[in-house]
Amino acid sequence: MSRFAVKSAGLTVIIIALAALTGCTLSQDSAPRVITATPALLLATATVAPSETVGPVASPTAPPTNTPTETASPTPSDPTATPLPASTPTPEQSPTPFLLPPTLAPTRTPSIPPTVPPLDDGSGRAIAGTGRDLFAMTGLDDIDALPETLYYLGGDAGAPQVWRLQWGLTAPEQLSYTPWGVAAYSVAPDGTLAYVANNGEMTIGGLPVVPPAGPDGVRLTFQALAWSPLGGWLAYVLQTPGIEPGAGGDFPLDGVWLRGTDGRSVHLARSSTGGADAVIYTGPLYWRPDGTEILVGARTARGLGAVRVNITAGEIIPVWNEATLPPGSYADARWSADGSAIIAAGDGQVLRIEPDTLSTQVLVEPDAALEPRLAQQLPNGIVTFTAQPAGAAETWRLYVSAAGQADPVPVTEPLVDEGWLEYLWDGQGEEAVLVAYASPDDPYGTPYYLDATGALRDLSPALGEIAAPSWGPVVIRTDTALIVTGGEQPLNMYAAPGGAAFATLPNGTLVTVLGGPRVVDGLRWWQVRTAGGDSGWVTEAVTDERGRRVRTLIPLP
Repeated sequence: MSRFAVKSAGLTVIIIALAALTGCTLSQDSAPRVITATPALLLATATVAPSETVGPVASPTAPPTNTPTETASPTPSDPTATPLPASTPTPEQSPTPFLLPPTLAPTRTPSIPPTVPPLDDGSGRAIAGTGRDLFAMTGLDDIDALPETLYYLGGDAGAPQVWRLQWGLTAPEQLSYTPWGVAAYSVAPDGTLAYVANNGEMTIGGLPVVPPAGPDGVRLTFQALAWSPLGGWLAYVLQTPGIEPGAGGDFPLDGVWLRGTDGRSVHLARSSTGGADAVIYTGPLYWRPDGTEILVGARTARGLGAVRVNITAGEIIPVWNEATLPPGSYADARWSADGSAIIAAGDGQVLRIEPDTLSTQVLVEPDAALEPRLAQQLPNGIVTFTAQPAGAAETWRLYVSAAGQADPVPVTEPLVDEGWLEYLWDGQGEEAVLVAYASPDDPYGTPYYLDATGALRDLSPALGEIAAPSWGPVVIRTDTALIVTGGEQPLNMYAAPGGAAFATLPNGTLVTVLGGPRVVDGLRWWQVRTAGGDSGWVTEAVTDERGRRVRTLIPLP
């Protein structure tokens, strides 16, 4: 069998056991609240009667399903098709309608030459050696490819917009067109884009969602958002502008929410502003890799902290305690790559926090005389972070620290003086994209590519200045892609992911992406259709004899 023919395997069903997590739990008024909402137009403001009982979310691995006491949201094409029953609280619409401005912001063409797709020999196969890629045309032809499809915020359209540079090295493609500019965004595994505009409104898959108004009529704003790692759920934060810990007041809609692909919204955790236990959820949001919990950034009366929110049990667990880990002990925190710990940076050190007991292990000591930020732990166990020397206005670098290593090692040259440094490692921890901001207030920075050999390339000739880089799927639905096997050997096409192969696709075959991805046996599969009308599933990459990943599905312009 060809090394590009993937062996058949049974479809693996992942069963996640639902178990309550132990730890300190914040008080809540009730169980997680579920409301129905139309995906387009307005996110309805609703209250839940005290006697109403709503169970936890059924499963983090699949889109939500309605319980017998719930009413499904009408489809976007017919927002009034299903009236709410008399027993369900009637949503109150916000006092002002959602209106688009008369004209959108002008779009400026990126200052790069256009790309040319490979030529077709007339049989549905591409001619080898034809076509041009972006990096070759911008003097970066020593770069073979970035590790994944790169999403980022760019200013080529005036206000910040979401762009993507696909793995096939085609020209960057603009994905958002909001005249207010994008403040934050997240990309689902299937490529569905959700973003929050600078006016506090959110768009999911092209459909606008206007935040509701609070009891005093003040419209809330969306503050942060993140798709679950398995898709199906979008977590986001709603916040009343100007609220502060200890200020008091009733803000029933503020806090952490989930929105399912069927339009249902679930209020997971409510912000509280009164007393010493005040917690105001602000983000950022980081999903646990298994999709069962969200780590949420929060403000308290005593400093910044993080809170675990279990989406299946509705449990809320602060990641702090009075004795050894008070609020303000760290500036940022996120899950480790395997989800077994929380990695936090602050006070000149990097900590590994055990989620249930809050016991800590110091991974980078204050003796290193650094000010670590944005600490992460990669799949290979290496801890990485950005830092500058403590108490000195010297330049920021990217560092790594392996277990047992005495001092962290810088892996880049100094990149910026008074600003800050953002980074994005690939899934193997071998390559990275970095963004160097000249000052803390700069909206964009200079992008760099750090390859597996340690060489650093300036990507600004191809991308310009960018912000907020993230990885996304190699293709999305409706994309045209090229089957590449590197020789005469074909790629198998399967009736189902991991199922039985029923056809082969020669090297150079052009296909249209119909759906996906699905992950089976550690492989990511996409449904495709050939020019002849045959459809099936193929893997986006295979492993060669050296154990390295080889792309078999390459997007085209």
